[in-house]
Amino acid sequence: MPMQVQRPGFGYLPDPHWTYEKAAVAVIPVPYERSTTGGKGTAAAPDAIIQASDIIETFDEERGIELGELGIATLEPLPVSRTTPAEMGEMVEDAVARVLRDQRFPLLLGGEHTITAPAVAAVARHLSDKPTLVQIDAHADLRESYQDDPHSHACAMRLCLPHVKELVQIGVRAVSREEHGFLREHRTSGAAPKITTFIAGTSRIEDILAKLAEIRGPVYLTVDMDGFDPGLVPGVGTPEPGGISWADGCAIVKALCSGADLVAADVVELLPIPGLLTSQVTAAKLIWRILSQKFFRQ
Repeated sequence: MPMQVQRPGFGYLPDPHWTYEKAAVAVIPVPYERSTTGGKGTAAAPDAIIQASDIIETFDEERGIELGELGIATLEPLPVSRTTPAEMGEMVEDAVARVLRDQRFPLLLGGEHTITAPAVAAVARHLSDKPTLVQIDAHADLRESYQDDPHSHACAMRLCLPHVKELVQIGVRAVSREEHGFLREHRTSGAAPKITTFIAGTSRIEDILAKLAEIRGPVYLTVDMDGFDPGLVPGVGTPEPGGISWADGCAIVKALCSGADLVAADVVELLPIPGLLTSQVTAAKLIWRILSQKFFRQ
C-alpha cells in the first residue's frame, strides 16, 4: 500500500518535491498527548510546525544551499489521539520502519516526548545495531516512573536506553533526586549505556561541540523544544530558565553531522501559543538546519 501523503506538507513545496516517490525525507506527524504536565496542547504542535514552515525560506542563507528541492513528503498524521502507549508505540515503530525500508530519512513531529522510544527501537532494529541518542532537552527524562506512570513523558529517555549504545544529553537544567543518583551510578559503575550529560549554564559549548564531533556511526537526534531558552521558545509545557541559544543550537547540529551518520530525528514537546508564532517558526527553521547539515555536509 502506498504511503498516504498530506497536502500542504512541511515546506509547502511545489510539484514534484512533496511526493513520496521524489522524497529524501518523510515527515511523520505524531499528535500524541497523554501524560504531559504543566501546559497542555502538544498534540497541536505537528500541524502548527507544518503551517509555520510556509513562512520560512527554503534557502539556507548561511550556507548558500537551496533545500526546497531536497524532496520532503509529509505523511498523514498517525491516528494516535485515543491510543494506549503500547498502541501508539506500535504505530510509530511501524511508520518509522516503513520509511527506513524505503530509504527515506524519518523526521517525526510530536506530540509528547514518549514518541521517541518506539522510533529509536525501530531504528535499532532496522540497523541491527544500537545508535547513539543525542538529546536536546531541559529535563533529563530518566525517571523510572512519574506519577505512577512508567510511560510518562518524564520517563522518555529511560524508555530509550535499551535501544541505544550511548546517550548524550544537552541543555539539561532540571534533574530529580532519583535521576541524579541514576546518572551518578552510570558514571561511576560503567553501566551501559554510557550517559554523558551537559548541564546548561555550567557546561561550555566548546566541550559540547567537541564531544559531538567525536561521535561516529548511526545517531538519532531528539529535540525537546524546552531545551532552548524560553525567551526564544516560550511555547512549551514545562519551561525552565536558561537553555541553549539559536546560534548554539545550529552549532550543535553542525558538529553532530560532521562525523556521525544522522539516521533519524524528532522534534517534540512544542506547545503552540495562539497568536504567537515564534516557537513553531523556530522549530521549523531548526528542521531546515538539521536537513541542511544532514544532506549537504560540504
